Amino acid sequence: MINKFREIPPQKIFLVIGIIFGIIFLIVTPPFQVPDEEVHFYKAYTLSEGMLTPEKVGNETGYYVSQSLLYDTQKFRYLRFQPEHKVKTNSIIFSLETPINSNNLVFLDYHNVGVPIPIAYPPIPYIIPALAMGLISFIVNPSVLFLMYIGRLVNLLVWAILIYLAIKITPVHKWVFVLLALMPMTLFQAASLSVDSFTMGICFLTIAFIFKLSFKENNINKKDILILLIFTLLITLSKPGYVIILMALLMIPIVKFRSKAKKLILLMLVPLTAFISNKVWNSLLVLDTTTGGSGRHNSFYSIIADPINFINIVINTINLKFNFYLVTFVGKFGWLDTPLALKTSIAVYLAGIYLGIIILTALIDKNKLNVSLKQKIIAFSTTALLAILIFVSQYTSWTAKGATIIEGVQGRYLLPLTPLIFIILYNNKDKISIKGKKINLSPKNISLLVIPVVLVYLTVSVFTIISRFYLT
Repeated sequence: MINKFREIPPQKIFLVIGIIFGIIFLIVTPPFQVPDEEVHFYKAYTLSEGMLTPEKVGNETGYYVSQSLLYDTQKFRYLRFQPEHKVKTNSIIFSLETPINSNNLVFLDYHNVGVPIPIAYPPIPYIIPALAMGLISFIVNPSVLFLMYIGRLVNLLVWAILIYLAIKITPVHKWVFVLLALMPMTLFQAASLSVDSFTMGICFLTIAFIFKLSFKENNINKKDILILLIFTLLITLSKPGYVIILMALLMIPIVKFRSKAKKLILLMLVPLTAFISNKVWNSLLVLDTTTGGSGRHNSFYSIIADPINFINIVINTINLKFNFYLVTFVGKFGWLDTPLALKTSIAVYLAGIYLGIIILTALIDKNKLNVSLKQKIIAFSTTALLAILIFVSQYTSWTAKGATIIEGVQGRYLLPLTPLIFIILYNNKDKISIKGKKINLSPKNISLLVIPVVLVYLTVSVFTIISRFYLT
């Protein structure tokens, strides 16, 4: 029986657990209680109505929408950052049964909803949920909450397909992919309307494809290059910053291209594709999407003028906020106001254990393929660069001048590139030596470690969400 269980492919294990718990997550998480989900809903809904880009009306930037839509999306705001506030299931059911009133249009100004940034996000991550919302709206007159749950479900299914393909095609670290994809924070984001759902899925698949090209014996052909360019396009038109992960293409040995020139062409085509697609989107947007308070924040030039000061601020920020980054990497729910097991001290402990299990799995989860030191250095450099850019972006957009720590950085921002982070720990040896004792590293029983851990953490997560939002 156990042997048959071991033979189940990791991608199938992921699919079953991911969809079951993902559906539970999207049901038990109250409406719009995922960071920025309310604004992402506006983006998907307006796209379903055929509005690709927002309008500029005077000094305001946004869309004309039904007043009842605004009311139903904002009526659950009282739950944010208030653990003592609970939601009644009757209010959710009532809102589910209340259709959108198309009369009394009002102008939705993104600067007045608290998070204006998604207005500038490209449309790719919103297309499929928008199509689903549009189809439902064509058939019936739905409620806001019904569309929200449909959007969550569609996002979850798209994410699950992308991760399934990633685990299937990666030649290394299949179980690491499973652990990362089924981490509570990952699944919480995946089962929401957040743009992070699609971004994580496409980034995982892109990294898996790069691993396949890097570690398999096959040579790179035109089809592979076309796929890479499509991935570049999709990432750029999702969250442009994550296109940096394509630096990992440097991991692919030149011998796979049969000549240095072919690899150079690919390395030129990828940034060119990203640049052109981003330029095209920005030309369509042609709107001022600043928050109006940028003068209060640090400028990029201040970093160039005094890089040592910036480095010291980054180090100070990490020292002070390490536990926060750890918990928001592994699992913190609601508007990041609900840590695992409801207590930050316990959440830090649980997050540390989960991270330790990922590290252990990364050492054990191996096969006969070899990952060179050069490839590990490239993976490390790529992840380090993206991490630095995350700090830079938050320093210049959220951090007030003169502050000694950087505001806005969250552990979840690293989720899309996590498979690249842990390839650094891939072990080419069959044994490791600890205090003179040699320990065999066998991936044979790895599923017996991963599956129980995932099930326990996701079950704890469900009870955490239920306790936070429903139990008095």
